[in-house]
Amino acid sequence: MRAWRTSIRSVEPFLEGIEIDGRFVVIYSKYDISCALERQASVACAGYMHEDAVRLAVNIILYAMIQ
Repeated sequence: MRAWRTSIRSVEPFLEGIEIDGRFVVIYSKYDISCALERQASVACAGYMHEDAVRLAVNIILYAMIQ
């Protein structure tokens, strides 16, 4: 049995959002942030490392609060 090859890339996060009246009401990442926040270890949860997901979540919440 062979293990899956994994690689870690250092790139800027790609976030998308829906904006209504100049405010973002939905922020989305195709790389699942919630799996990383919950420390899930699954092939279905490809995306961010836990520490990076926490930083993203904190920044998203701070951004929402200062709008």
